[in-house]
Amino acid sequence: MSEDIWAGIRERVLRLAERPGSDKVFGARGHGFRLGPVMREEQLQALEAALGVGLPAQYRSFLLRVGGGGAGPYYGLMTPAVGDGGWRWRGIGLACPAQSTGAELAGRPFVAEVLQRELDVLENEEPKRDACTAEDAFRHAYAAWDARYEELYDAQEAGAVFLGS
Repeated sequence: MSEDIWAGIRERVLRLAERPGSDKVFGARGHGFRLGPVMREEQLQALEAALGVGLPAQYRSFLLRVGGGGAGPYYGLMTPAVGDGGWRWRGIGLACPAQSTGAELAGRPFVAEVLQRELDVLENEEPKRDACTAEDAFRHAYAAWDARYEELYDAQEAGAVFLGS
């Protein structure tokens, strides 16, 4: 892929904040047309090592040439950042930071489609109050069902990264 597709993009995005009416663009109040610093090759290699997989070439190129996050569609792009807990994609500088994604979860195999089938089955097994003779029995059955539902729902995020908010 040619690096030229990103030529001048960073500068153009940063200049958008100076244009009349830029504050009226959807999401601009959140990202303010700011961009995170471009990443260094060593940082990307460390991130990919934490993931256990390489990043897609276009995203990698974007991080190296345009910036690590900030201005983007809707409320902005998440920023890969390393901290005490390792690498995470965070809404750094965004008014609406969305959900942070850790490299440990993002580096797992993508299994959302398989889990969706399990969720569909589980939804049909949701406990019904009128099927239980006692309120305590219903609450216990529902709590167990809900815990499994949340576990499967959250597990769908494996192998994915929230890039935008």
